[in-house]
Amino acid sequence: MTTQGRAPSGMQVGDYELLTRIGEGGMGVVHLARRPGGQRVALKVLRPHVVGDAEARERLAREVKSLSRVQLPRIAEIVDADPWGPVPFVATRYVPGLNLHDHVAEEGPLEGADLIVFARGLAEAIQAVHHVGVLHRDVKPSNVLMEGRHPVLIDFGLARLADDERITRTGYLMGTPGYLAPEVLFGHEPTSASDVHAWAGTVTFAGLGRGPFGKGPSMAVLDRVRRGDHDLDGLGYEVLGLVVAALDPDPANRPTLTQLIARLGEDAIRDRSRPGRKSVPAPATMTMPLSAAPDFTATEVVGNGPNHVTSGVTSGEAPTRQQPPGQQPPHPQAASHPAAQPQASPSAGESFMAPARSPYQQPPPPQSGYPGQPGAGPHSPHHQGTPQQSGTPQQQGTPQQSAPQQSAPPRPSWAVRLRRTTLGLGLLAAVGSGVAAGPWLTLSLVTALVILLRSVSLSSTAATQRRNRRGTKWYDGLVDVLAAPWHFLVSLPLSLLLVAWGWMLAACVALVLLLLGVEDIVLLLVSGLVLGVSVWTGPGSSRVRTPVRNIGRPMAGDTMWWGIGVVVLCAITALMLYTAGSNGVEWTPTNTSPWGGNSWLAKLDR
Repeated sequence: MTTQGRAPSGMQVGDYELLTRIGEGGMGVVHLARRPGGQRVALKVLRPHVVGDAEARERLAREVKSLSRVQLPRIAEIVDADPWGPVPFVATRYVPGLNLHDHVAEEGPLEGADLIVFARGLAEAIQAVHHVGVLHRDVKPSNVLMEGRHPVLIDFGLARLADDERITRTGYLMGTPGYLAPEVLFGHEPTSASDVHAWAGTVTFAGLGRGPFGKGPSMAVLDRVRRGDHDLDGLGYEVLGLVVAALDPDPANRPTLTQLIARLGEDAIRDRSRPGRKSVPAPATMTMPLSAAPDFTATEVVGNGPNHVTSGVTSGEAPTRQQPPGQQPPHPQAASHPAAQPQASPSAGESFMAPARSPYQQPPPPQSGYPGQPGAGPHSPHHQGTPQQSGTPQQQGTPQQSAPQQSAPPRPSWAVRLRRTTLGLGLLAAVGSGVAAGPWLTLSLVTALVILLRSVSLSSTAATQRRNRRGTKWYDGLVDVLAAPWHFLVSLPLSLLLVAWGWMLAACVALVLLLLGVEDIVLLLVSGLVLGVSVWTGPGSSRVRTPVRNIGRPMAGDTMWWGIGVVVLCAITALMLYTAGSNGVEWTPTNTSPWGGNSWLAKLDR
């Protein structure tokens, strides 16, 4: 979308007053519009050739109904639509920001944490669209708006209408050459893996200010796409490994969006190598089903029938000529080599390595849809598997490309480690002083916290595993609430065992100190410290440490919050010790200590 200008004064579409034209593309014209109530929206007035008949309008209505369920800050969700009106339109949330292309031109490429935030946010936005059964099909820099440091995906789902042969003009492939997946170039149905490929191209642009497959005539760009011949020199190591994997010419080798989000959700993704241009040997001849090689200058397809033409905008976002079905020449390697056999694909926890690339070979045509859609068969291009190499000398002689090696995140600085240690010692001191001031009350509180933390940790782990298996669903929150009692019961036995372990060790230390005649306050303070250490290191304690660290590590990373935490813990410790020293030990709910009165422990105290 490139054109801006003021709309004619007083012009309205439905209830919306058009204020300013903010963009124009092949699917329609976008205006900044305002409803009578004052809400501003981005109003896209669709062109007649997109919804020119009843069936096309019905398909648009189904798309709008599906996409209206998508509510995510990283998506410009639909707020209103009228596919049946005299002037069909779609109104989406207005995002007052530049698109990624203009943002990079003004601010420069993204780096470091900003690039990770962008890559994860874009993957989450695409995944949210997939979850309602829609493929974006046109993820590219001009379709991503920047709201601060976060991406917002726009124009999602409307490209789904390209399934209708009356909307996708025969002989043309709508899309942008540098961001189209190889399987789409061969006329196969796009899948979720196609959007993953476009995600990688868009992330590359965000990090480098250029697309992964360079510039030039459309034929040359598409040939590089087909062969996986990309240029990632200078791309941040935080995302390099994932981008290399996502640009694989074979859709079966690409990571899923769930895997991408899981990897980008870690503290950091490190890559020690920064390889240059990824040039892999491939046949020199162009084998794609394309005719001539003009430098197309359009994204909009106009007209009907065999004599339709294209209208120009820029050469960087052009449609490509595609032979009609049945006229595509067979792939040269596909005709001479046996079909590839699938292997298991990498899981979310594995490092995505750059496999040796070969030109994309057309797989058997998919039965229907895309993964997760009812009726999608095992021949779907996104079927998770890794093609085995054929036994031909030519393929066996292809050099293997070295892959980026993932390394562990760097060790935190000594200052951060020191702050973490002080928070841990402060928490331990608070537990010990609490036992010295009120033993039974503190023991009850520690027991309750251990049970709660282990239950919450188990619930969180189960929810994460469930989302990794099948993605995020709208009802995940309800499932988490309903499953909480079960996770509480499952975690309870080991929680009680951990508490009993701490009590036992603390009691043993207390008995030894009692025999030595140590004062009650000192005895209880030392026993409380032993209790804290035992609960932190005992059986099943990992589910206690994890949630505590999830709170403490961010605090240690921020000097202000670390200072507040230290002050609070020191204040609690001082208050407990002062109370115990001035008022004595509070043995509520009992009236005296276990070794007071005529108990057998009293004899040890004597």
